[in-house]
Amino acid sequence: TIDFMSTATVSPGGGSGLTVPTVPVQEVGVVFDGSGVGATSVTFQLVNSSETPVITVKDNADGSLTGTTGSVAVSDGALDFIRVNSGAAGDTSVINDYTMTTDDVLTVHASRYDGHGNYIGDSPGTTSWAAGLPFDGGDLSAGVGTSVDFVPDNVGSVVSAVTATDGVEVDSTGTITVNPGGVSYIEAVTDLAGDATAGGTFSVIITAYDVDGNVKTDYAGLKTVNWAHTAGNAPDLTVPVVPVDGFRTFNSGIATVPGFMLVRAEAGVTITPTVDPLGDNMSDATPGVTVVAGIADYYDVATQNGGVEGADTAFTLTVSTYDEYGNAASGYVGAHTIDFMSTATVSPGGGSGLTVPAVPV
Repeated sequence: TIDFMSTATVSPGGGSGLTVPTVPVQEVGVVFDGSGVGATSVTFQLVNSSETPVITVKDNADGSLTGTTGSVAVSDGALDFIRVNSGAAGDTSVINDYTMTTDDVLTVHASRYDGHGNYIGDSPGTTSWAAGLPFDGGDLSAGVGTSVDFVPDNVGSVVSAVTATDGVEVDSTGTITVNPGGVSYIEAVTDLAGDATAGGTFSVIITAYDVDGNVKTDYAGLKTVNWAHTAGNAPDLTVPVVPVDGFRTFNSGIATVPGFMLVRAEAGVTITPTVDPLGDNMSDATPGVTVVAGIADYYDVATQNGGVEGADTAFTLTVSTYDEYGNAASGYVGAHTIDFMSTATVSPGGGSGLTVPAVPV
Protein backbone atom coordinates (compact mmCIF):
# COMPACT_ATOMS: atom_id res chain seq x y z
CA THR A 1 0.00 0.00 0.00
CA ILE A 2 1.47 3.30 -1.14
CA ASP A 3 0.57 6.71 0.32
CA PHE A 4 0.79 9.85 -1.82
CA MET A 5 1.47 13.47 -0.93
CA SER A 6 2.03 16.48 -3.18
CA THR A 7 2.96 20.16 -3.09
CA ALA A 8 0.46 20.88 -5.90
CA THR A 9 -2.01 23.68 -5.23
CA VAL A 10 -5.34 24.73 -6.67
CA SER A 11 -5.59 26.51 -10.00
CA PRO A 12 -6.67 30.15 -10.47
CA GLY A 13 -10.12 28.93 -11.55
CA GLY A 14 -12.70 30.73 -13.61
CA GLY A 15 -13.08 28.15 -16.35
CA SER A 16 -14.97 24.96 -16.93
CA GLY A 17 -12.28 22.62 -15.60
CA LEU A 18 -11.05 21.41 -12.22
CA THR A 19 -9.55 23.85 -9.77
CA VAL A 20 -8.32 21.27 -7.21
CA PRO A 21 -5.49 18.90 -8.23
CA THR A 22 -6.24 15.18 -8.25
CA VAL A 23 -3.76 13.52 -5.86
CA PRO A 24 -5.01 10.21 -4.42
CA VAL A 25 -4.32 9.58 -0.74
CA GLN A 26 -3.07 6.04 -1.33
CA GLU A 27 -3.26 2.98 -3.49
CA VAL A 28 -3.61 -0.45 -2.01
CA GLY A 29 -1.76 -3.30 -3.68
CA VAL A 30 0.72 -1.64 -5.95
CA VAL A 31 2.52 -4.54 -7.57
CA PHE A 32 6.29 -4.29 -8.06
CA ASP A 33 7.98 -6.50 -10.65
CA GLY A 34 11.22 -8.42 -10.34
CA SER A 35 13.25 -5.30 -11.06
CA GLY A 36 11.57 -3.39 -8.23
CA VAL A 37 9.38 -1.24 -10.45
CA GLY A 38 5.69 -0.69 -9.75
CA ALA A 39 3.13 1.36 -11.66
CA THR A 40 0.11 2.97 -10.03
CA SER A 41 -3.32 2.34 -11.38
CA VAL A 42 -4.69 5.49 -9.77
CA THR A 43 -4.26 8.67 -11.81
CA PHE A 44 -3.07 12.14 -10.96
CA GLN A 45 -4.01 15.50 -12.48
CA LEU A 46 -2.23 18.78 -11.77
CA VAL A 47 -4.12 21.97 -12.58
CA ASN A 48 -1.90 24.97 -11.80
CA SER A 49 0.54 25.73 -14.60
CA SER A 50 2.25 28.49 -12.64
CA GLU A 51 4.01 25.99 -10.35
CA THR A 52 6.32 22.95 -10.51
CA PRO A 53 5.07 20.68 -7.71
CA VAL A 54 6.49 17.35 -6.55
CA ILE A 55 4.72 14.13 -5.56
CA THR A 56 6.02 12.07 -2.66
CA VAL A 57 5.26 8.36 -2.23
CA LYS A 58 5.66 6.37 0.97
CA ASP A 59 5.22 2.73 1.86
CA ASN A 60 2.26 2.65 4.20
CA ALA A 61 3.79 -0.14 6.29
CA ASP A 62 7.38 1.10 6.32
CA GLY A 63 7.39 4.86 6.62
CA SER A 64 11.11 4.99 6.07
CA LEU A 65 10.65 3.86 2.49
CA THR A 66 9.85 7.04 0.55
CA GLY A 67 10.60 8.75 -2.71
CA THR A 68 9.82 12.03 -4.44
CA THR A 69 9.45 12.96 -8.08
CA GLY A 70 11.40 15.74 -9.59
CA SER A 71 9.67 19.04 -10.09
CA VAL A 72 6.76 18.52 -12.46
CA ALA A 73 6.22 21.17 -15.13
CA VAL A 74 2.49 21.71 -15.63
CA SER A 75 1.57 22.91 -19.12
CA ASP A 76 -1.48 24.96 -19.94
CA GLY A 77 -4.65 23.29 -21.08
CA ALA A 78 -6.69 24.17 -24.16
CA LEU A 79 -8.24 27.63 -24.58
CA ASP A 80 -11.44 27.78 -22.56
CA PHE A 81 -12.22 31.48 -22.08
CA ILE A 82 -10.86 35.01 -22.42
CA ARG A 83 -10.93 37.82 -19.89
CA VAL A 84 -10.76 41.60 -20.25
CA ASN A 85 -7.90 42.68 -18.01
CA SER A 86 -6.34 45.96 -16.96
CA GLY A 87 -3.32 47.40 -18.72
CA ALA A 88 -1.87 46.66 -22.12
CA ALA A 89 -0.67 43.08 -21.63
CA GLY A 90 -0.20 40.17 -19.25
CA ASP A 91 -2.11 38.26 -16.60
CA THR A 92 -3.30 41.39 -14.82
CA SER A 93 -6.41 42.08 -12.77
CA VAL A 94 -9.88 41.74 -14.24
CA ILE A 95 -11.89 44.89 -14.91
CA ASN A 96 -14.97 44.62 -12.72
CA ASP A 97 -16.84 47.74 -11.63
CA TYR A 98 -14.78 50.83 -12.40
CA THR A 99 -15.31 54.58 -12.01
CA MET A 100 -13.49 57.20 -14.08
CA THR A 101 -13.93 60.66 -15.60
CA THR A 102 -13.90 61.89 -19.17
CA ASP A 103 -10.36 63.14 -18.51
CA ASP A 104 -9.13 59.61 -17.78
CA VAL A 105 -7.87 56.83 -20.04
CA LEU A 106 -8.56 53.18 -19.20
CA THR A 107 -6.26 50.75 -21.02
CA VAL A 108 -7.53 47.17 -21.27
CA HIS A 109 -6.52 44.01 -23.10
CA ALA A 110 -7.87 40.51 -23.59
CA SER A 111 -6.08 37.45 -22.19
CA ARG A 112 -6.60 33.75 -22.92
CA TYR A 113 -7.09 31.09 -20.20
CA ASP A 114 -7.51 27.35 -20.09
CA GLY A 115 -10.34 25.57 -18.32
CA HIS A 116 -8.49 25.74 -15.00
CA GLY A 117 -7.96 29.50 -15.20
CA ASN A 118 -4.30 29.25 -16.16
CA TYR A 119 -3.04 32.18 -18.20
CA ILE A 120 -2.13 31.00 -21.68
CA GLY A 121 -1.23 34.38 -23.15
CA ASP A 122 -2.85 37.49 -24.55
CA SER A 123 -5.42 37.43 -27.29
CA PRO A 124 -4.06 38.16 -30.77
CA GLY A 125 -4.10 41.44 -32.65
CA THR A 126 -7.21 40.30 -34.51
CA THR A 127 -9.31 40.64 -31.35
CA SER A 128 -12.23 43.01 -31.95
CA TRP A 129 -13.60 45.55 -29.46
CA ALA A 130 -16.95 47.26 -28.93
CA ALA A 131 -18.40 49.71 -26.42
CA GLY A 132 -21.87 49.48 -24.90
CA LEU A 133 -24.37 52.34 -24.95
CA PRO A 134 -24.29 55.17 -23.98
CA PHE A 135 -20.71 54.75 -25.23
CA ASP A 136 -19.70 53.82 -28.77
CA GLY A 137 -16.78 53.02 -31.01
CA GLY A 138 -15.67 56.64 -30.90
CA ASP A 139 -14.82 56.12 -27.25
CA LEU A 140 -12.28 53.40 -28.12
CA SER A 141 -8.81 54.06 -29.50
CA ALA A 142 -9.19 51.17 -31.95
CA GLY A 143 -11.69 48.56 -33.07
CA VAL A 144 -9.17 45.74 -33.39
CA GLY A 145 -6.07 44.79 -31.42
CA THR A 146 -4.74 42.97 -28.40
CA SER A 147 -5.30 46.06 -26.25
CA VAL A 148 -7.38 49.20 -26.53
CA ASP A 149 -7.79 52.51 -24.71
CA PHE A 150 -11.24 53.44 -23.44
CA VAL A 151 -11.35 57.25 -23.75
CA PRO A 152 -15.00 58.31 -23.28
CA ASP A 153 -16.08 61.86 -24.03
CA ASN A 154 -19.56 61.48 -22.55
CA VAL A 155 -20.82 60.50 -19.13
CA GLY A 156 -22.86 57.46 -18.25
CA SER A 157 -22.84 54.08 -16.55
CA VAL A 158 -23.36 50.66 -18.11
CA VAL A 159 -22.53 47.04 -17.43
CA SER A 160 -20.36 45.39 -20.12
CA ALA A 161 -19.07 48.81 -21.14
CA VAL A 162 -16.17 47.34 -23.16
CA THR A 163 -16.37 43.95 -24.88
CA ALA A 164 -13.62 41.87 -26.50
CA THR A 165 -14.24 39.13 -29.08
CA ASP A 166 -11.45 36.60 -29.78
CA GLY A 167 -12.85 34.11 -32.23
CA VAL A 168 -15.77 32.44 -30.47
CA GLU A 169 -14.64 33.65 -27.06
CA VAL A 170 -16.23 36.86 -25.72
CA ASP A 171 -15.77 38.79 -22.48
CA SER A 172 -16.74 42.20 -21.15
CA THR A 173 -15.84 44.53 -18.35
CA GLY A 174 -18.11 45.00 -15.38
CA THR A 175 -20.00 48.25 -14.90
CA ILE A 176 -17.98 51.28 -15.92
CA THR A 177 -19.22 54.62 -14.61
CA VAL A 178 -17.94 57.76 -16.32
CA ASN A 179 -18.30 61.09 -14.54
CA PRO A 180 -17.54 64.55 -15.96
CA GLY A 181 -13.94 65.65 -16.21
CA GLY A 182 -12.53 68.80 -14.70
CA VAL A 183 -14.50 72.01 -15.15
CA SER A 184 -13.51 73.75 -18.38
CA TYR A 185 -16.00 76.47 -19.30
CA ILE A 186 -19.43 77.96 -18.60
CA GLU A 187 -22.39 78.95 -20.72
CA ALA A 188 -24.75 81.77 -19.76
CA VAL A 189 -28.32 82.13 -21.03
CA THR A 190 -31.41 83.97 -19.87
CA ASP A 191 -34.72 82.35 -18.99
CA LEU A 192 -36.54 84.69 -21.36
CA ALA A 193 -38.89 83.01 -23.80
CA GLY A 194 -38.41 85.91 -26.24
CA ASP A 195 -37.70 89.63 -25.90
CA ALA A 196 -37.25 91.32 -22.56
CA THR A 197 -39.72 94.04 -21.59
CA ALA A 198 -38.37 97.23 -20.09
CA GLY A 199 -39.00 97.00 -16.36
CA GLY A 200 -39.59 93.23 -16.43
CA THR A 201 -37.40 90.90 -14.39
CA PHE A 202 -35.68 87.73 -15.52
CA SER A 203 -32.92 85.32 -14.51
CA VAL A 204 -29.55 84.33 -15.93
CA ILE A 205 -28.72 80.62 -15.89
CA ILE A 206 -25.04 79.64 -15.67
CA THR A 207 -24.05 76.06 -16.53
CA ALA A 208 -20.57 74.60 -16.00
CA TYR A 209 -19.14 72.04 -18.45
CA ASP A 210 -16.11 69.82 -18.80
CA VAL A 211 -13.93 70.07 -21.91
CA ASP A 212 -16.10 67.52 -23.73
CA GLY A 213 -19.33 69.45 -23.21
CA ASN A 214 -20.74 67.35 -20.38
CA VAL A 215 -22.53 69.26 -17.63
CA LYS A 216 -20.16 69.32 -14.65
CA THR A 217 -22.71 67.79 -12.28
CA ASP A 218 -20.30 67.74 -9.34
CA TYR A 219 -19.57 71.46 -9.65
CA ALA A 220 -21.49 72.59 -6.59
CA GLY A 221 -21.58 74.97 -3.67
CA LEU A 222 -20.82 78.66 -3.36
CA LYS A 223 -18.85 80.28 -6.19
CA THR A 224 -17.97 83.93 -6.65
CA VAL A 225 -19.76 85.42 -9.65
CA ASN A 226 -18.98 88.89 -11.01
CA TRP A 227 -21.13 90.62 -13.63
CA ALA A 228 -20.65 92.83 -16.68
CA HIS A 229 -23.29 94.02 -19.17
CA THR A 230 -23.85 96.23 -22.19
CA ALA A 231 -27.28 97.61 -21.19
CA GLY A 232 -27.87 101.33 -21.38
CA ASN A 233 -29.74 103.67 -19.05
CA ALA A 234 -33.36 104.50 -19.82
CA PRO A 235 -34.26 107.84 -21.47
CA ASP A 236 -35.38 109.04 -18.03
CA LEU A 237 -31.90 108.02 -16.73
CA THR A 238 -33.14 105.01 -14.76
CA VAL A 239 -30.25 102.52 -14.61
CA PRO A 240 -30.61 98.79 -15.35
CA VAL A 241 -30.70 96.42 -12.38
CA VAL A 242 -27.99 93.73 -12.21
CA PRO A 243 -27.36 91.61 -9.10
CA VAL A 244 -24.28 92.54 -7.11
CA ASP A 245 -21.05 90.60 -7.44
CA GLY A 246 -20.69 87.88 -4.84
CA PHE A 247 -21.37 84.27 -3.96
CA ARG A 248 -23.88 82.22 -5.95
CA THR A 249 -24.89 78.63 -5.29
CA PHE A 250 -24.30 75.97 -7.94
CA ASN A 251 -26.30 72.75 -7.81
CA SER A 252 -25.29 69.90 -10.13
CA GLY A 253 -23.30 72.33 -12.24
CA ILE A 254 -26.03 74.97 -12.62
CA ALA A 255 -26.66 78.32 -10.94
CA THR A 256 -29.85 80.30 -11.61
CA VAL A 257 -29.49 83.97 -10.67
CA PRO A 258 -32.70 86.07 -10.60
CA GLY A 259 -33.23 89.81 -10.33
CA PHE A 260 -32.14 91.28 -13.69
CA MET A 261 -34.11 94.24 -15.07
CA LEU A 262 -33.36 96.17 -18.25
CA VAL A 263 -34.94 99.58 -18.79
CA ARG A 264 -33.81 100.93 -22.15
CA ALA A 265 -35.50 99.72 -25.35
CA GLU A 266 -32.57 98.44 -27.44
CA ALA A 267 -31.22 95.34 -29.17
CA GLY A 268 -28.17 93.16 -28.60
CA VAL A 269 -27.79 93.55 -24.84
CA THR A 270 -25.44 90.96 -23.33
CA ILE A 271 -24.84 89.99 -19.73
CA THR A 272 -21.52 88.35 -18.87
CA PRO A 273 -20.91 86.43 -15.64
CA THR A 274 -17.37 85.56 -14.57
CA VAL A 275 -17.29 82.56 -12.25
CA ASP A 276 -14.53 82.15 -9.67
CA PRO A 277 -12.38 84.99 -11.06
CA LEU A 278 -9.46 84.11 -8.78
CA GLY A 279 -9.63 80.39 -9.56
CA ASP A 280 -11.39 78.78 -12.49
CA ASN A 281 -11.97 82.26 -14.00
CA MET A 282 -14.62 81.29 -16.53
CA SER A 283 -16.70 83.87 -18.43
CA ASP A 284 -19.44 83.78 -21.03
CA ALA A 285 -21.82 86.34 -22.48
CA THR A 286 -25.50 85.58 -22.88
CA PRO A 287 -26.95 85.67 -26.39
CA GLY A 288 -28.00 89.19 -27.32
CA VAL A 289 -31.25 90.32 -25.68
CA THR A 290 -33.72 92.63 -27.39
CA VAL A 291 -35.51 94.94 -24.97
CA VAL A 292 -38.91 96.28 -25.99
CA ALA A 293 -40.78 99.14 -24.33
CA GLY A 294 -43.18 98.44 -21.54
CA ILE A 295 -46.87 99.24 -21.57
CA ALA A 296 -47.92 102.81 -22.39
CA ASP A 297 -47.57 104.99 -19.33
CA TYR A 298 -48.01 108.58 -20.52
CA TYR A 299 -48.48 110.86 -23.54
CA ASP A 300 -46.27 113.62 -24.81
CA VAL A 301 -48.46 116.14 -26.67
CA ALA A 302 -47.22 118.80 -29.11
CA THR A 303 -49.18 121.35 -31.13
CA GLN A 304 -48.83 121.53 -34.91
CA ASN A 305 -46.57 124.55 -34.99
CA GLY A 306 -44.38 123.79 -32.02
CA GLY A 307 -46.35 125.57 -29.34
CA VAL A 308 -47.01 128.90 -31.13
CA GLU A 309 -50.44 128.90 -32.74
CA GLY A 310 -52.32 131.85 -34.32
CA ALA A 311 -55.74 132.84 -32.99
CA ASP A 312 -57.12 132.81 -36.54
CA THR A 313 -55.76 129.36 -37.42
CA ALA A 314 -56.94 125.86 -36.59
CA PHE A 315 -54.20 123.31 -35.78
CA THR A 316 -53.74 119.66 -34.90
CA LEU A 317 -51.93 117.82 -32.13
CA THR A 318 -49.27 115.11 -32.24
CA VAL A 319 -49.65 112.59 -29.42
CA SER A 320 -46.60 110.39 -28.62
CA THR A 321 -46.84 107.47 -26.22
CA TYR A 322 -44.10 106.39 -23.76
CA ASP A 323 -43.59 103.73 -21.14
CA GLU A 324 -42.70 104.59 -17.57
CA TYR A 325 -38.98 104.87 -18.42
CA GLY A 326 -39.43 107.21 -21.38
CA ASN A 327 -39.11 104.58 -24.10
CA ALA A 328 -41.44 105.12 -27.08
CA ALA A 329 -44.30 102.70 -26.48
CA SER A 330 -44.00 100.94 -29.83
CA GLY A 331 -46.59 98.39 -28.81
CA TYR A 332 -49.27 101.05 -28.46
CA VAL A 333 -50.77 100.76 -31.94
CA GLY A 334 -54.15 100.88 -33.65
CA ALA A 335 -57.18 103.11 -33.15
CA HIS A 336 -57.68 104.63 -29.71
CA THR A 337 -60.33 107.07 -28.49
CA ILE A 338 -58.66 110.18 -27.11
CA ASP A 339 -60.37 112.72 -24.81
CA PHE A 340 -59.24 116.35 -24.83
CA MET A 341 -59.23 119.02 -22.15
CA SER A 342 -57.74 122.51 -22.25
CA THR A 343 -57.02 125.54 -20.10
CA ALA A 344 -57.89 127.86 -23.02
CA THR A 345 -60.54 130.51 -22.36
CA VAL A 346 -62.84 132.67 -24.50
CA SER A 347 -61.49 135.69 -26.35
CA PRO A 348 -62.36 139.32 -25.44
CA GLY A 349 -64.75 139.37 -28.47
CA GLY A 350 -66.01 142.37 -30.48
CA GLY A 351 -64.68 141.23 -33.83
CA SER A 352 -65.79 138.97 -36.64
CA GLY A 353 -64.08 135.86 -35.42
CA LEU A 354 -64.73 133.12 -32.89
CA THR A 355 -64.85 134.02 -29.25
CA VAL A 356 -64.91 130.42 -27.88
CA PRO A 357 -61.82 128.19 -28.42
CA ALA A 358 -62.43 125.02 -30.50
CA VAL A 359 -61.28 122.12 -28.30
CA PRO A 360 -62.90 118.80 -29.31
CA VAL A 361 -64.20 116.64 -26.50
